[in-house]
Amino acid sequence: MAHKYLKEEHEIFRESVKKFLDKEVRPFFHEWEKQRSTPKDLWGKFGEQGFLVPWAEEKYGGFNADFGYSVVLIEEFEKVASGIGTGLHNDIIVPYIATYGTEEQKNRWMPKCVSGEYSTAIAMTEPGAGSDLGNIQTRAVKK
Repeated sequence: MAHKYLKEEHEIFRESVKKFLDKEVRPFFHEWEKQRSTPKDLWGKFGEQGFLVPWAEEKYGGFNADFGYSVVLIEEFEKVASGIGTGLHNDIIVPYIATYGTEEQKNRWMPKCVSGEYSTAIAMTEPGAGSDLGNIQTRAVKK
């Protein structure tokens, strides 16, 4: 897929992502799906390769990557391991910590999200809405 904003360095990164996935994920993914589980060390491997939260500041372990790196990761992971959660982690959940977290919270959580020690998720449900976040009606009332 050709994107005008992707440069040579993004394509070099893409090749390293493909090689990693071909070796560490593709041969095992269907079995993991059957087991409904991935190996505990997998996220650490993702982190070692720079595949988790690459846009994070260097002080948190990232490499200040532009969004093109996220695009490459999303495209390549979805070809091999749809639903493994890296896109959700990298580009939906961790940005909340980076944007709204205090400096203490960022120092505590961001490096572990980048390294793969921690993986994030969204877990929301409500009777009548299920996981359709747009239709959740619950609200808090201060009493």
